[in-house]
Amino acid sequence: MILLSFVFALFGTWMGLYLSYISNWPVSSFITIIKCAIYCSSFLYYTIDILDSLIIERVYCLP
Repeated sequence: MILLSFVFALFGTWMGLYLSYISNWPVSSFITIIKCAIYCSSFLYYTIDILDSLIIERVYCLP
């Protein structure tokens, strides 16, 4: 999990630097957008996984 955090941090920072270089916008805005996208996608994945497990438990645990 720490390795995954490290990879996401490096990816967000370097992509923010690259996008800032080619577009002349501030670096912090790109880094924030990329980090927000990573967070929202992981939260959505977690929510779908939890809902899926609850649905499976309800279907298979019916009396």
